Amino acid sequence: MSKKRNKNRINERFRSDAVNTASDEVKDSVNEEAAATVEGVAADEEADVPAETAEDVNEVTEETAEEEAGEAAEEAASAPEDDADAEEAASAEDPESENEDKAQESGSDEADDKADDKARDSARASAKEELAKAQKNALKSHKERTEENEKAKENDARREARHKRRIRNQVISYVAVFLFLAIVLGGGFFIFKYLSGRFAKPVEEQPAPEEVIAQTEEQIEAIIGEEEEIVPPEIEDDQIIEDTEVPEEPEVDPLEEYIDGIINQMTLEDKVAGIIMTSPEALTGVNLATLAGDGTKAALEKYKVGGLVYAPENVTSHDQFRDMIAGTLEMVQTPTFIAFPDGGGADSILAKDNFYDAVSNPADTAATGEVTNAFNNGKTIAEALKEIGINVDLAPVADITLEDGNVIGKYSYGSDPYMVSEYVKSMISGLEEGGVTSCIKYFPGLGSVTTDPATGRATTDRTEVEFRSGEFPVYIAAIEGGVNMIMISNAVVTAFDDSCPASLSGKIVTDILRNEFGYKGIIISGNLSDAAVKDYYGAGEAAVMALKAGCDMVQNPDDFEEAYNAIIDAVNQGVISEERINDCLRRIYRIKYAGSV
Repeated sequence: MSKKRNKNRINERFRSDAVNTASDEVKDSVNEEAAATVEGVAADEEADVPAETAEDVNEVTEETAEEEAGEAAEEAASAPEDDADAEEAASAEDPESENEDKAQESGSDEADDKADDKARDSARASAKEELAKAQKNALKSHKERTEENEKAKENDARREARHKRRIRNQVISYVAVFLFLAIVLGGGFFIFKYLSGRFAKPVEEQPAPEEVIAQTEEQIEAIIGEEEEIVPPEIEDDQIIEDTEVPEEPEVDPLEEYIDGIINQMTLEDKVAGIIMTSPEALTGVNLATLAGDGTKAALEKYKVGGLVYAPENVTSHDQFRDMIAGTLEMVQTPTFIAFPDGGGADSILAKDNFYDAVSNPADTAATGEVTNAFNNGKTIAEALKEIGINVDLAPVADITLEDGNVIGKYSYGSDPYMVSEYVKSMISGLEEGGVTSCIKYFPGLGSVTTDPATGRATTDRTEVEFRSGEFPVYIAAIEGGVNMIMISNAVVTAFDDSCPASLSGKIVTDILRNEFGYKGIIISGNLSDAAVKDYYGAGEAAVMALKAGCDMVQNPDDFEEAYNAIIDAVNQGVISEERINDCLRRIYRIKYAGSV
């Protein structure tokens, strides 16, 4: 029994040492975990945890670990003592149990070892649990203190800002009162001086109110500058809202918008009629139109044509032609071009019928050497045309004279392209000044053509170089001068396209005039009833070819209805797009509706 008790005491000391060792191990492990936990929490919240916070947590952890280890050690120590007392009592009562105790001694040693391990594990687990609670409480307390400090700082900053604003407002108020009193007193002083007249000694010049205000503002700025600058709170990058550039909306032309509104409401049939300029004979089916009667009214109700072109043959007298045009204008349902060719000269039919006093023809005008004569002639003709209702003059001729006996004759201003350019531009200006649209002709030029396209096939063999140095400068000058309408010739120009008349050639109309020269006005075909066209192409075929070539208006097809129907079929079959027709109308309506918006 004595040996048993000695062994138990040895085991008690061993277990006590083991528990103390476990307590120290747990304490060290817990301290390391506490520090790591503090660092992890600080990293997650993106804030610095003060050193004293970590120390507090460690102190709490150590105290907790020591208490847990002490309790575990006391429990472990008390257990062997109780077992030893029990064994002594039992041995005294029963000597025979001593032998049994010896037999069980080896098994008891193993149980004691397991109990020691269990005690260590229990102490370590308990210490960790207390550590976690202490960490959470310490961090929560620190976070609350930090938030309270931040709120206190913000409140202090707001109070300081309000205090400074009050000071600034008070200063401004005092200065305003001072200025008001100074102005009142100064004004009263000067009024008194003026009324009494008793002040012999001149008064020193007072500073102007503007100077006083400027000095006062400087004083205010100085006072404000002495105050501590209020630093606005920093804004995190993710709180900054970047300015978004708003693309500027393109400017909308009111006239274009108005025109598109009209076009969008039109039927395809009305659109097609609107790009045809026809003669009254082709529209009504009569041989020669000299009045506007029921046939004209019925035709205009059915076809809202873009224009009517009259010829000298339609004029039989002053009153007849005036009444015919007036009657036609009463019948048209939409703005319509009423066109007539008059370039001046003593043989002008309108001059002969006393619509205006005769003016010189272009050749004679150029011979005077005075460019202003072309302007005056154009204005005289335009005023006469406008008075009877004609709004388009198919003039002047912009071609240069190159061959004797050419089809242009006296209606050309000469052979020098640069001199001709000046007279052509002057004539255009005179017509526009008189209220009539000018249509120059015949691009790219008939100055070298001796066969009139009206009577048969006409061809010019001039080279591209000759055209570019001769005829083209005149048309380029007219375009730069703002001419609204250009007519294409019906001659075949082999230098650019020997397959068809110029009016039907995309190489001439689109590639050169529209694209190369950049012309944005109305391009009108030559007279499609000329023999140079109708002897080789049907009325419908020629009309479609002219539009595909780039013409905006088809002039006087040999058969109006055939041309009209052929264009509609071409659109429906996709040969010509409806948008192409819309583009033609936009150019036409820019002139017709100019000034309407």
